[in-house]
Amino acid sequence: MIEFERFWAFALLPLPLGAWLLLAPLPARRALRIPTGVWRHLGALSGTQGGGRIARGAVPRGLGWLALVTALAGPFSEAAPLLKPSGRDVMIAIDLSASMAEQMKGQDGAPVRQADIVRQMLRDFIVSRQGDRIGLIGFASEAYLVVPLGFDTQAAAAVLDELGIGLPGRRTDIGQAIGLAVQAFRREPAGQKVLLIVSDGEANAGSIAAIDAARIAAADGIVMHIVGFADRIDKSNSEFLRTIAAETGGRYFEAVSATALDAAHQAIGDLVPANRKVSPLTRDWSWAPLALALAALAWIVWLEGRDP
Repeated sequence: MIEFERFWAFALLPLPLGAWLLLAPLPARRALRIPTGVWRHLGALSGTQGGGRIARGAVPRGLGWLALVTALAGPFSEAAPLLKPSGRDVMIAIDLSASMAEQMKGQDGAPVRQADIVRQMLRDFIVSRQGDRIGLIGFASEAYLVVPLGFDTQAAAAVLDELGIGLPGRRTDIGQAIGLAVQAFRREPAGQKVLLIVSDGEANAGSIAAIDAARIAAADGIVMHIVGFADRIDKSNSEFLRTIAAETGGRYFEAVSATALDAAHQAIGDLVPANRKVSPLTRDWSWAPLALALAALAWIVWLEGRDP
């Protein structure tokens, strides 16, 4: 879509007409008097009648003036921003165990399911990661790769609404989620690898020891940040999650309210900074009306040379 940087320039369009109407006519004593018969004879010889030559010249002159004003207005169009890939892969593992369906107070004080608050936080986090490759894992008793790593952050954010609580099981096995993330990262090119786990803080199931999985992740260069989110988190669970996050050089954040979860989101954003916003690319179209103005000028010159 074509836009104009200086739309006010179109106010200049009636300027030639205003000048023609307002400027005083040439004084009679300075005008060259041509007899009517001679004027008609000259018109017949040139193939025009009266002001035909002026009428023919009005079209290219008007077209040229319109083109010049349009060029002055600065026409441009916006293209999609070109984002440079960050070289960072971010896998997000969201707890879908039955306990995530419990309600707690939202930021407005109304009762909201924990899972819905988490979805909103993750949605904001994901759409801000332009240039990162984002993947999504849903886990409970089992872990599933829901969205493979890719640059389409909007698609990854949209999938959050389709994740059903309790579908992967009713208990929480963080070790499964870590192990699946390690496998997913190993299939991708080398780069910065970040695993973000959001859970209710419970770890009550597991065929893979979470601490062992964390050590494997650390050996593969994966940094893991964990957010424990619930009305109340058992102290032993908090220490457990803090320990496995520290194994990879990451951090544990405990959030017992929607406000605290938002603070954790901001802190993780500082630890894993998103790419700087890139201004949209613009394409300047001023050359097109300028070319049209030159064509109109050539038309005028041709008309002047054609009529003696």
